[in-house]
Amino acid sequence: MLLLTILNCQAQDYSLLKTIQVNANSIEVDPFGNFYIVEDDKISKYSEYADLLFVFQDLDYGTISTIDVSNPLKPVVFCRDFSILQILDQKMSLLNTINLIERNLDLTETVAIANGDNYWVYDTGSNSLKKMNKSLKPVYESESFISLFSEITMPIKIIESEQHVFVLNDNGVLLFDLFANYIKTIKISNLKDFQILNNKLIYVNEQGFISYNMKSMEEELLETPNKKIIKSAKVFKNGLLILSNNQLSIYVLK
Repeated sequence: MLLLTILNCQAQDYSLLKTIQVNANSIEVDPFGNFYIVEDDKISKYSEYADLLFVFQDLDYGTISTIDVSNPLKPVVFCRDFSILQILDQKMSLLNTINLIERNLDLTETVAIANGDNYWVYDTGSNSLKKMNKSLKPVYESESFISLFSEITMPIKIIESEQHVFVLNDNGVLLFDLFANYIKTIKISNLKDFQILNNKLIYVNEQGFISYNMKSMEEELLETPNKKIIKSAKVFKNGLLILSNNQLSIYVLK
């Protein structure tokens, strides 16, 4: 209900809690309301009140490609350049490092958490979406994207949410069921990141901060308290995160 309230708020309903000067690659939000700032090989975890909690940094594996914090007790970090998966704890300490090359998954493009300590991966060798168990053995696999789509573009991000799997690529968001069966494509151009909340797809494009209702297929332009060019934005427990060039602004409901 709080998230619905946030989406329905006008710009004047927010107050600025804090700004953080940062050159971030991405921002993520977990179900507890904590948020994470990703800068190259470093991840900073903040509380819902914008207090810095923990920092994780590993200089050995280059730039962090993605972090999945849908399970806040066990965030998963993927470093594509080295085919490395890192499992953290809630204090951002390293629990385990998995070399995907050693698991015959060296052609993995992106990784996400699936329910039950499982994983979703996109394998460029087979051009398919795969659900892997915690031992990284395949459980389900989609049809080859070559047979499903006329044009193949590499996935940027995967999210499992609300009993579906969402795969972002240059053509939009591809929707799959939990058995890796393709359902449909939500065509949104120039999309780099997104969030799923209450059957709404939340994202930023050249028009601004957008909410797409996946049932009615209607788009709504959301008002934001920050009129700067928005690089990324996320709804979190108390309000909005708005990432502009070199600055993250944290707004909360008044």
